[in-house]
Amino acid sequence: MGYIVFASIFVLIGLIALGVGLAAKSEPGVRKGAFGVTAGMFILLLVITALNSVTSVGARNVGIQTAFGRYQGQLDNGLQIIAPWSEHEDFSTQVQYLDLDGDKWADGAPVTFQGGGRGVVFASPRWKIDEDAAGNLWKKYKTLDNVSDRLVRSSVKDSFRAVMTEYTPNDAREHVREVTEKVRLTLLVPLVMMVLRLTPSAFGTFSSMTVLRLLLTRLFRPTTTLSALRLSRSVRRLTLRP
Repeated sequence: MGYIVFASIFVLIGLIALGVGLAAKSEPGVRKGAFGVTAGMFILLLVITALNSVTSVGARNVGIQTAFGRYQGQLDNGLQIIAPWSEHEDFSTQVQYLDLDGDKWADGAPVTFQGGGRGVVFASPRWKIDEDAAGNLWKKYKTLDNVSDRLVRSSVKDSFRAVMTEYTPNDAREHVREVTEKVRLTLLVPLVMMVLRLTPSAFGTFSSMTVLRLLLTRLFRPTTTLSALRLSRSVRRLTLRP
């Protein structure tokens, strides 16, 4: 937007000066000054065009190119040539942490167990965006924070709530792999555009606090339609508190 404003001003001043120069045929000094202003505006226009046509996308980021608030395309890492009136926003492709861990009930994912008992699941999922489909995420969520809160957080909480209704706290502790698979399948429902993979690779022990340690890999993986999330070694600690 800034480029459009300044470029319009420079063009307008240049055209006015050009008109003055052409009209002042009998005044060489005025003509020379007017044409000088025109040339100066043209040079300034070239400079700001060049400066706004080059942008840089940081490492481990994908650039989302936009113009007038509309999606234009994706940019790779490094220096990129873009339309001078467009802008870009970096979407990080690094591993992100979803904090569902803490001491308060509200910090985790509230669930209802079989029989009506209530509890909370604490977990620390790690996820990252698939750079090939970051543009689709931007179109729907605009920012990385919105992706985390409105897609990842809400979907993971919904999945925990749906699965835990089939288990008592003791049953959940005794059927870890079964619960893991059901979480995987349940996440397929709200994330129609996603392929969910939940693979348990390591398990710890249970304490009197009903602590279950899980190590999961690749919770989210994109399809060719919308969305693009992958979870890498997703849950370090999952705690059930009835």
